Amino acid sequence: MNRRLLLISALAMSLLVVFGIPESASAEEATSTTATVSGKVFNDEGIALANAQVDIYKTDHSLGYGARTDTDGVYKISGIPAGTYEIRAYPPYGVTTLIPADPIKLTLAGGDTYVQDFTLSKATKTLKGKVARVDGTAVTGA
Repeated sequence: MNRRLLLISALAMSLLVVFGIPESASAEEATSTTATVSGKVFNDEGIALANAQVDIYKTDHSLGYGARTDTDGVYKISGIPAGTYEIRAYPPYGVTTLIPADPIKLTLAGGDTYVQDFTLSKATKTLKGKVARVDGTAVTGA
C-alpha cells in the first residue's frame, strides 16, 4: 500500500512540474489592474481645506468613487478600474463661500498613480436689475 501511495505522489508531483503550480495573484499584480488618484484641495488663498469632497466617476456616470480630505487637505482614492473618468472637488459641507471645481477628464490605466490638486474659488454673485413698485415706478437707492 505504501508503494502505491508513493507512486501516486510521484505522479502528482511530476504533473505539477510539467503543468505548473497555480498561484494566487500577488498584491502587486492585483493593484496593477487598478489606479490611484491623490492630491490636495486648497482655497484660492492657498490654504488647505479639510473635509472637502473629491469625486471621480465614469463619464457615463455608471461608476464612481469618492473621498474626503484630511486636516491637511489631502485625499486619496484607490482601487479605480482602468477607464475614462471625470474628477471634481467640492467645498466642505456647509461652506457656501466656495464653489466646486470644474470637472477634469482623466484616462487611467491599471497601475497608474495620478496626482490631481484642486483650488476652489470664492463664490461671487452679481445681481443686476431694477427694483420697482407695483405701479412700475423705480425705487431709488435700492
